[in-house]
Amino acid sequence: MQILTILEPSTTDLEPTSHSTDNTGLTAALVSAAMAGANPIGVNMLKAAYAGDRTAHKALYGQFYDVLISLAKIQRWKFREKAKKELRLRALVDIAMFDIIVAIPCPECKGSKLDPIKKPCPVCRGIGKRRITGIDFAAVLGIDESTWRKTWEPRYSEFVQILQENLYDSRRYIYKRLINEG
Repeated sequence: MQILTILEPSTTDLEPTSHSTDNTGLTAALVSAAMAGANPIGVNMLKAAYAGDRTAHKALYGQFYDVLISLAKIQRWKFREKAKKELRLRALVDIAMFDIIVAIPCPECKGSKLDPIKKPCPVCRGIGKRRITGIDFAAVLGIDESTWRKTWEPRYSEFVQILQENLYDSRRYIYKRLINEG
């Protein structure tokens, strides 16, 4: 996959654009320089997901945890079982790491997001990766599915939204820098 297409998913080789999406003239030094100043969480997400960078993967765990703790404090999350608070927060980070970074391809569409007639895949609903069910989330957190749905699912959704915004901001920042320098 080409670096500019990774950074700006709306750009594909098949769409006419005002700039080239090929890697001609892009060096590791240019890409590295373009990353300077970008959101560090988003940069580490890119490195871990697309380059398999283990150092970035390890750094993300702490960064994700810090984001989650900040969110919990801002929203004043209440925990019935104080002893399990840390365990549940860490489990939520584990789930997010798996869900966002590992992203196992959908068994039906094999990650293409489309079925054979070019409609969104009915299994993954067009996201291209295996969907994690509420039962899976509840099991990892050690809670029942109704508690997941009522309490933890909205928390997780907001947490993932923040992480996705970090990724989007970094992708846009790096992409713009590469286009301006390239």
